[in-house]
Amino acid sequence: FDTKVISPYTHLCTKILIEISNYIYQVLIDNNIMVKKSMGAFYLFPNFNSKIKSIHLLHQYNSLHHTDISFCQWVFTKLLQETGIGVLPGTAFGRPSNELSCRISFVDFDGTLLSNIGKTQIINRNIIEYCPKITQGINKLIQWWL
Repeated sequence: FDTKVISPYTHLCTKILIEISNYIYQVLIDNNIMVKKSMGAFYLFPNFNSKIKSIHLLHQYNSLHHTDISFCQWVFTKLLQETGIGVLPGTAFGRPSNELSCRISFVDFDGTLLSNIGKTQIINRNIIEYCPKITQGINKLIQWWL
């Protein structure tokens, strides 16, 4: 492969992913969801334990007497069924089963469109316009937790 072509491309992809990550991070923080800023990855790892809805979900879970699925897995399966948003529960990464953490990936966007503006500046307006699945998904996720 030609490194003269690949290197600028990977730099642009990294730039795009950092901007998307920053956008999602800010949306989560603005909605009082605990999350650490990504260090260049294409995912974030929020924790929803502080949300009031988590208490209601725990009561629902306990009333169903689940023994075959952890609370964390049950909550994020419910999220998928009710919103169509799929995340990986924190338990898949060794987190405790009573912790409502998950990994959110954000790679579903049109890279061609973003690469055209990426040569100048990527701003929130561009992310909303060129990454509708990501921005709609994060908004849906936030609404589900309210």
